Amino acid sequence: MTPTFIPLVDAIATAYRDSNPSAAARQREPGNAAMVEQFYRAVTRGDYEGVRACLAPDVTFEHFGLLPLPSPEATGLAQVMAAIQANFGSVVSERAELLSLIVQGDAAMLAVRDRGKIKATGEPYRCDFIVEFRFVAGLITRGRQWVISGK
Repeated sequence: MTPTFIPLVDAIATAYRDSNPSAAARQREPGNAAMVEQFYRAVTRGDYEGVRACLAPDVTFEHFGLLPLPSPEATGLAQVMAAIQANFGSVVSERAELLSLIVQGDAAMLAVRDRGKIKATGEPYRCDFIVEFRFVAGLITRGRQWVISGK
């Protein structure tokens, strides 16, 4: 079962427009917001080639916080792809909800509320987390995630 990020994905474009009255006049931000949407849309479909297309060759990933993941840190495209597959494969997200989105220059920050089950144990989880993406030439070069509350 793929993660259910559909409510999150569907909210990204609207949240970006609502938080940026001058969005149409900006140069990089609309493309970066679209890349975040493309990334989560590919994850939702289980389309890891689509995920790969969003990432720069020198991408890095770090995870901090209360919900342990199998791969909390990775560097380079191959390691980050393996970490993404392991991490998303370890949970069954039942509903991820976008709480807030900020896109400024070459950075995007999302606040997300998620709930689901840990695959290995069947235990439910719910958490709030913040994700930071950095972009170079329209591709994700860094992803950092902080789980800030949950069980």
